[in-house]
Amino acid sequence: MALKFLAQVSLEAERAQKETKEMLPGRMAELESTNMQLMAALAESYEASVKLAQENEELKQTIADSETRTMLAIAEIYEMHNVKEG
Repeated sequence: MALKFLAQVSLEAERAQKETKEMLPGRMAELESTNMQLMAALAESYEASVKLAQENEELKQTIADSETRTMLAIAEIYEMHNVKEG
């Protein structure tokens, strides 16, 4: 009885090993495809991040320029006010 069980287990193990070997190439191809998709998504995400960082820097410069123009306008108004009073 024990020998029959061991033989059955051995046959089942061989069958499982054969199935695994047969499935492995397909699974590897599937994983490689998924990996390529993830790499493409990562590249797109990186490009978007770089673009947003550049836009952010441009906006910072626009804000700084606007603040400078505002300060110059305030100084000019203040100076005109002092000239009128003086």
